[in-house]
Amino acid sequence: MREKIAGLTNERKRDRIADILCRNPAWSNRAAAVAAGVDPKTVIAIRAAMIAEGDIPQLDVLRGADGKHRPAKRSKRRGLIPPRESNRSEPPNWLLRRLCGW
Repeated sequence: MREKIAGLTNERKRDRIADILCRNPAWSNRAAAVAAGVDPKTVIAIRAAMIAEGDIPQLDVLRGADGKHRPAKRSKRRGLIPPRESNRSEPPNWLLRRLCGW
C-alpha cells in the first residue's frame, strides 16, 4: 500500500493526501499518512485546512488502521480527576500535616 515518494514534490504529496482524505474522510491521520507515505503531522495540517475550506466534513469519530473507531479529538483534561465539591469546615489534610509538622 505504501509507495516510495522520495521523488515527489511537496505539491504532489499534498495532492495525494488531499485525494486520500476526500475519498476516506473517516480515516485516522496515521492511517492516511501510511497510505500516502508521509508523516502524520503533514496529514493533520492538510486535514485542518480542508475542514476550514469545507472540502471534507469535520467528524467526531475517526477509524484507525486497526478498524476501531475513536474520538477525533482528545479531551483537554484527559487523565485528570475533576476537583470535588467540599462542604467541610475543617482544613484539608495537607494543611494539617504542615501545621502540625508531620
